[in-house]
Amino acid sequence: MEKKEHQRAPEPVQLPRSGAGGEAQGELPAHTGKRRMWTAQRKMALVMELLSKATAATEICRREGITPSMLYQWRERFLAGGQRALLGRGLSAEEQRLREEVELLRRAVADLTVERDLLVKKTPWSAPRRGRRSDR
Repeated sequence: MEKKEHQRAPEPVQLPRSGAGGEAQGELPAHTGKRRMWTAQRKMALVMELLSKATAATEICRREGITPSMLYQWRERFLAGGQRALLGRGLSAEEQRLREEVELLRRAVADLTVERDLLVKKTPWSAPRRGRRSDR
């Protein structure tokens, strides 16, 4: 009797995903546990696709397996970053206030350092600073 060999079913073919982002055709986002990690390039590509109105948000979300709220959150962050970049140096009001405060504190430290150095020199009981004593 002849022995028949069983043929394996062909392996499923992975359909290509949209190539609009920084990922290669058919490449899935990196997975860590249950959550997918999306690259900044891929997020930007999806947001740009949304803003171009070439594809409806629901279609993008269905195709990519994300929720509309996530896509809209990415859009808001993207637009906020662009707005910050157009404000001149790209600093928000809070960042500008903090930079000014840091500069004020640096000046205060410099003034106090100079004042301390002057007091040390004028004080009669302060011994002059010398190098290391090698006679010990």
